[in-house]
Amino acid sequence: MRAKNSYLKNFLISAFLFGISFSVVCALIYGDILKAFVLGISAGTLFGILMTLFVMYISKKMNIFRAKLAEEHDIFFEGGANYWEGKNSLGGWLFLTESVLYFVAHKYNKTTKEIIIPYADIRMVSRSHKMKSIEILCIDGRLEAFVVNERKKWISKLNEQINGEGNLKNCNGDIV
Repeated sequence: MRAKNSYLKNFLISAFLFGISFSVVCALIYGDILKAFVLGISAGTLFGILMTLFVMYISKKMNIFRAKLAEEHDIFFEGGANYWEGKNSLGGWLFLTESVLYFVAHKYNKTTKEIIIPYADIRMVSRSHKMKSIEILCIDGRLEAFVVNERKKWISKLNEQINGEGNLKNCNGDIV
């Protein structure tokens, strides 16, 4: 099962935020509000389209990694995610398997990274103060944070696995 990725919602948010920012910069540079508004709408729309196409492309590219991971693990839930590393974030994909939470960064980041967190190492899962983020507090005290779609569903499914209540269905529909 995959987390929903609302392409329209992501397009609108990225187009709006970029368009507004670009309009403000253009207004400061050109001193013409109408010109800045038109440039902002145009640039925001183009940016939103490009970001949506990029997310769709990354989603398809993860099929190769998903098949490799499925040879070793039952995958219960998955979706696009960003891993917070300090103030920076790495884009990639997050997998909920029968025994670990597995994040793999896509190759378009400055660095690629795989994060594997066994459920036995997780003390608590909660909402983060960052938008659309979850925080995972590990037994050793480290705090891992991921930006995900459907944050409530991720938290619920992770807590089920951690608490041993996980009668989740794998991608084949089998209850494990």
